[in-house]
Amino acid sequence: MAVTHQDYTGNGSTDTYEINAFDFLDTGDIKVTVAGVSQTVTTNYTVANKTLTFTSGSIPANNAAIRIYRNTSLDPAKHTFQTGASVKADSLNLNNKQLRYYLQELGTPTAAGTGLALTAGNKNDIEVVNANDWVIRSSAVE
Repeated sequence: MAVTHQDYTGNGSTDTYEINAFDFLDTGDIKVTVAGVSQTVTTNYTVANKTLTFTSGSIPANNAAIRIYRNTSLDPAKHTFQTGASVKADSLNLNNKQLRYYLQELGTPTAAGTGLALTAGNKNDIEVVNANDWVIRSSAVE
């Protein structure tokens, strides 16, 4: 399975983190949770190239779990093609990469279901721990 996220642990003072475990197409595809709480781009963090920087007042506390993950937008396609226009290999490759990234992310649970098909947490009698680990509450099945 492809890597679609990178985890860190906050120390109360570090405000920049490198995104080097996975590739992404746009900085807008990068999402963040701190201690399981979704963060908001520009309010809590910014992304430039492969560096994520937390804004002042949003630096993760000591021992706070930080998850940086990719959530690729599928719509619109990176390139659209017109009848009679030339089709460039780079454009086709970028559309293909956009689709591949999106498909890699489908089974990745994130806090609050931030746009992905599977979310972690309690679903009444079922708890989704991750894409491959689900727990059914005892006595739920009769």
